[in-house]
Amino acid sequence: MKRQMLLLLSQFICLLSSSFFSQQLTHFTHNEMNSDIGSNVCYNISQLPDGTVFVSNNSGLQRFDGKYFESFEKRGKGMSVSSSVYDQTGRLWANTFHGDIYYLEGDSLLRHPISDSLRELTQFFLLNDTFYLTTKRKIFRYDPDGNKFNLLQTPDLLIVCLFEVGKNNYALFFNTTKSNLVLLNLRSGEMELISLDVLPLSRTIPFSLNGETFLFSVNDRTVYRGRDVVQKRSSYPVSLSYEGKITYVTALGDRIAVCGVNGIRLFDRMGGNELCLLKNVQVTHAIQDHEGNYLVSSSSHGLIVIPDISAYHIDYSNYLKEETIISSVQINNQLVHGTNAGLLLRHDLVKHQIDTLRISNRSEVSALSYNQWNNKLYVYSDDLFVVDYESLHVEKRVMFTSTKAIAHTNELTLIGTWDGVYQLHEPESGLISDKGWSLSLTGLNDGTFLWSCKKGLYKIDRSLYVNPVRIKSEEPITNIRCMKQHSDGMLYCIANFNQLVRYDIRANTFEKIYEDEEKLLNGFFLTERDTVILYGKKGAKFLSLTKPQTPPLFRNRLQGIFKDNIRYMYEGNGNMYFVHDNAVSVLPGILAKNRVQPQLSFFVKNGSFQLEKGVYTSEFEKNAIRIEVEVANTIRSQGETRLFYRVPKLSGDWKPVSGANHEIFLERLPPGKYTIEFFATNEDGVESRVYSFPVRITPPFYLTFWFILGVLLVLFVTIVLLVRFFVRRANRKALERLQKQKLETRVLNAELTAIRSQMNPHFIFNVLTAIQSKVIEGKADEAYKNIGDFATLIRNVLDKSGKEFISLNDEITLIKNYVSLENSRLNDPIQLVIDIDDQDYFDEINIPTLITQPFVENSIKHGFPAQKKGKRIEMQIKRETDGFVIAIKDNGVGIGSTVKTKSNAHQSFALEAMKKRIQALKKTSRYQVELTITSGKEEGTTVTLYFTWNN
Repeated sequence: MKRQMLLLLSQFICLLSSSFFSQQLTHFTHNEMNSDIGSNVCYNISQLPDGTVFVSNNSGLQRFDGKYFESFEKRGKGMSVSSSVYDQTGRLWANTFHGDIYYLEGDSLLRHPISDSLRELTQFFLLNDTFYLTTKRKIFRYDPDGNKFNLLQTPDLLIVCLFEVGKNNYALFFNTTKSNLVLLNLRSGEMELISLDVLPLSRTIPFSLNGETFLFSVNDRTVYRGRDVVQKRSSYPVSLSYEGKITYVTALGDRIAVCGVNGIRLFDRMGGNELCLLKNVQVTHAIQDHEGNYLVSSSSHGLIVIPDISAYHIDYSNYLKEETIISSVQINNQLVHGTNAGLLLRHDLVKHQIDTLRISNRSEVSALSYNQWNNKLYVYSDDLFVVDYESLHVEKRVMFTSTKAIAHTNELTLIGTWDGVYQLHEPESGLISDKGWSLSLTGLNDGTFLWSCKKGLYKIDRSLYVNPVRIKSEEPITNIRCMKQHSDGMLYCIANFNQLVRYDIRANTFEKIYEDEEKLLNGFFLTERDTVILYGKKGAKFLSLTKPQTPPLFRNRLQGIFKDNIRYMYEGNGNMYFVHDNAVSVLPGILAKNRVQPQLSFFVKNGSFQLEKGVYTSEFEKNAIRIEVEVANTIRSQGETRLFYRVPKLSGDWKPVSGANHEIFLERLPPGKYTIEFFATNEDGVESRVYSFPVRITPPFYLTFWFILGVLLVLFVTIVLLVRFFVRRANRKALERLQKQKLETRVLNAELTAIRSQMNPHFIFNVLTAIQSKVIEGKADEAYKNIGDFATLIRNVLDKSGKEFISLNDEITLIKNYVSLENSRLNDPIQLVIDIDDQDYFDEINIPTLITQPFVENSIKHGFPAQKKGKRIEMQIKRETDGFVIAIKDNGVGIGSTVKTKSNAHQSFALEAMKKRIQALKKTSRYQVELTITSGKEEGTTVTLYFTWNN
C-alpha cells in the first residue's frame, strides 16, 4: 500500500514539474533593467496610452522607459518578436515570426491559446476600437471579455490589408483566379469588387494622417485615399519617391514617413519631399511618441530616438577613408579635426564647407590648438606645425618630440611634451621645466598657466617661474587632465581617470563633483547654463552644477546621437556638436527646457473601494483607499518629478505625494461624492494638467435618502397632527370667544337699539303740543308738515335701528329730519350746517347706524339753555388718507356748565353705551373707530369720530 502511494506521489510530482517547465518554455521571462537594448536588430515599436514604449527585436521584447530597458526573453526557437500593438483595452499584444501570439499581463508575457492553431506570420489591426488578428486568409476578432479570438466568416482569398473609413472597418482581399480585389465591410458583411484601376495590386500598407485613412501601394509607391477606394474611384493618387526597399509607411505628425533600407524620407500631404533622416540606416518601423520624439527601429542600428527631426549627423567618411579623429578644436563657427594619419579637416558649420590639409602621411595629430591673438593653428604631428588659419597653409615647422598639449595667452605659447614644458620662441624654444610627462596644459584668465604632469600640478606665472600646487583634498588627486576654466573663475578637470573635480584657484581647494564608475570618460564640456556635459565611450551625461547630487541625464545613440563613442563636443548656433571617430552628430536645442506636460496614471492598490460606473465606491464604515500615482515614461524629462494632490471638498491646499512609490492613503472620509485632484511638476517646472479621480462614500443607513425621508415623513405627520390638535383647540376657544363676543355684541346692540328706538316722551309731548298750537292758531299747513316730518322720523328710527350699517346720506337725512322737528317747538330754531369735502366719495360710504344722532341729540338737549340765542350745530365730514372724519360741533354752554345746570343721567348712559358700541365695532366692523370729545366752558362741545379702514 505504501509503495503504491509513493508511486502515485512520484507520478504527480513528475507531472507537475513537466507542466511547470513546459509553461516556462512557452512564455517569455522578465529580466531586470539594463541601460542597453542588447541588440541592433529591431523590427517594431509601439507605445501604450500610459507612455510605455515596447521594442520588438531578435532577442524578444523590450520595455523602454526612456532611460532603461526591461527585457522579456525566451530561450530556443521563436525568440524573435516581429511586432507589438495594444488593443482597445490598452493591453499589449506581440507576435513572433513563427505565429505565436503573446499578451502582457503585469510583468509576464503570456502565450495565447490561439497560437496552437496558427503556424504562420500574423498581423494586428486596431480599427474603431475593434482589435483584429489576421493570417494570410483568415481574420479573427478579439473578444476582451472572454480573452479569445473569434474567427470571422470571410471569403477564402488572400488578405491584402485591413483599414477603417469613418465608422466602418474594411478588409481588402485579392482574388488570384479573377485578378481583382474584393472589399468586405467587416461590420455589415457586404462585399464589393474593386478594379485594379482603382488600386493597383501590390503590398499595401494602411496608415492614418490627421484622422483620415490612406493606403500606400509599395510597388508603384503611390498613396491612395481610403474613402476613394471604398467609393471605387481614384481621385487622390500621390507618388512618393524613395530609393531602395520600403519596409513601412506611417504618419509622423502631419508628414508621411516612408521607411526602408535607406532611412526615412518625410513627405507632405501632396507628396512634396521635405526631409531625409538616417540615410543608409535600415529602418523597419517608426512612431512619434507623446512628447513628439521620433522613435525609430532599425535592423542595422537598433533603436534610435530623435528628439527633434532637425537633428542630423555629418559623415566624414568620404574625407577620412580609414582614418579616425583623435584631436579637435572649435574656432568660432568652425570645427577643426586632426586624424590618426596626419590629416587636418576644417568644417564650416554655417557654410557647410569642408577643407582639408595633409600635415603628415604617417603620424597622428596628437595635439591641436588655436591662438586667437595671432590667428594661427598649432598642430603637432611628429613636429610642431604653425598653420595660417585663414589660408590653411603651413607657415613654419618646429622640431619637437611627443607633444601632448599646447596652450596660449596673449603673451606666451607653452608646449607640454613627454619630458616637460617648453616656451615657444622665435626661432628656437626654451625648456621651462623638466618635471616629466605632460598630461594637460591650459592658460588662465590672469595670463598664467596651469600644467599637470605625472608628478603633480604646477602653476607657471608670467615670468615663467614654475611653482608646485599643494593640493588640499580629502582624497588623493592625481592624473589631472582636460583642464578648463569656467566663466565663474573655477577650474574644472578630470582626475584619477574617472572623477570630475572642481578647483578653487584662490582657496587652493579641490572638490569632487562626480565619479564615473566605468572609467570611460573622454572629456567634458562646460556650458553657460550651469551644466557640465561629460562625454565618453557610452554617450554623454548631463550634470547640473547647481545640483550635483541629482543623477545625470544620459544622452546616447538612443537620443539621436549618431554613435555612442564621443571624443569631443562643442556648442554653437544653438546646437550641440558631438564628435565621433568619423562623424559629427548635430542636436539642436538639447539643453532647452522640456515643455511637454507630464502625464499621470493611477492604480488602486488595495482598500475597500470598488469601481462602479467609473467611480470608486466604498461603504462609510470601512472606507480606505491607497492610490499609486505613476508618471508616464518620458525621454526628454528624466529628472525628479514632484507630485501633489488635494481633495477640494475637504481642503483647497495642495499636499505633496511622498514616498518612493508615489502613494497616498485616505480613510474615514465622510459620506458623499469627492474628487481627488492630482498634478505633477517636472525638473524644468512644467506642470501637468489637473487630473481628477472620482470617489464616492455611501452613507450609513441612518444617513441614506430613504431613511431620512421616512424620518421626515414621520416628523411631518406628527407635526401635522399636533398642529391640527392645537388649531382645533384654538379654533374651539376662538369660537367660544366669538360666541361670547357675539352675545355681548347682541346685548350691546339691543341696548343701543333700545336707546336709538326710544323717543323722549317730553320731546314727543312738546312736538305734539307744538302741532296742536299751530292747529288752534290756524296754521294748518305747518301742522300738517310737522305731522309728516314726525311720522317720517318715527319710521326711520324704527326702520334703521335694526340695521348695523346705513349710508352716510341716510344718516344725514335722519339728522336733518330730527333737527327740523326739534326746531318746530323752539322759539329760536337751531341752525344745522353740514359740510362735506368730497360728495362723490361719501356717496359710497356706509357708517354704523345712528352713530351721530346721540351726539346731536345731546347738543340740543343739554348744550343749549332756553334763553340761548343763535344756536348752531356744525357737522364737518372730511376724507383722510386712510379713512374719514366726522366732527359734530355746537356753540352751547359746554359739558362743565351742563353738569351744573341740568341732569345728565340719560346723557351719561348714552355716552357709555356709545363707547361700548365703538369698542365692539373695532372688533367686528370694517373700521377702526376712535372717539374724542373736547369742550370748554361757554365754548361749546366738539365730538370727533375717526374712521380708519382695516387692512
